[in-house]
Amino acid sequence: MLVTKLESLSNEILIDLIENYINGVDIFISLINQLNNRFDDLINRCKRFYSDFTGIRKSEFSFCMKLLSNNHNMITSLTLSERDTPGQIHSFLCSFRSFEQFKQLRRLHLDFDANSVDIMDQELHSILKTSIHTLSIKGKNVRLLFEFNCIVLAMLTLTKIRRFFLSIDIQPVFCYFPSLNLIKLEYLTIEGRDCTWNNVKEILKCATNIIYLNVRIIQELSNSTELINDKQYNYKSLTKL
Repeated sequence: MLVTKLESLSNEILIDLIENYINGVDIFISLINQLNNRFDDLINRCKRFYSDFTGIRKSEFSFCMKLLSNNHNMITSLTLSERDTPGQIHSFLCSFRSFEQFKQLRRLHLDFDANSVDIMDQELHSILKTSIHTLSIKGKNVRLLFEFNCIVLAMLTLTKIRRFFLSIDIQPVFCYFPSLNLIKLEYLTIEGRDCTWNNVKEILKCATNIIYLNVRIIQELSNSTELINDKQYNYKSLTKL
């Protein structure tokens, strides 16, 4: 959209666009101190941003880190990815050693290679002290992370977590589900490892409010329909299995 068209919009609409529809990364790079005093004033009046650093160049990432130090309390959604940008998460965690610093953070998406992140355990633990309701973790070589399974289990039990996506290259935590209380969890996707119908049964027993479950099942059982429809689990109707 041309600047002249943006100028014709009211302040209220522009603030809504900046807060909810424009990537905070683009705001930092292309809008702050780039247009005019009106836009700078509107950006300063904004109370929240979302930031997706996927595919960003290293020089732009470094520039954003400097600006983010003064605006991190306004970030509501954060995406960090090492896909085609190795070292990004490591650099981010060197600047921000705890996600707890992001007081308004509600959505967090991480895509990392554990070979290039050697300080991940501590920072993942800090997620437990946030108010995040949507969490997505994609990782490879995570077998190198000493406490990864324990951390994932703790994340699943967060009272505010509603959506959880996990894609990893180690055996996930299916065997631990019977001991978990996941009454708040509504959307669960687990990729990277297969699960059995028994695993599904345990998930449904402890996640009674789940409405979306996406897993790959490898074991076929003759009574699988009966298992999923068993009324004793008292769960909501699934929208996808």
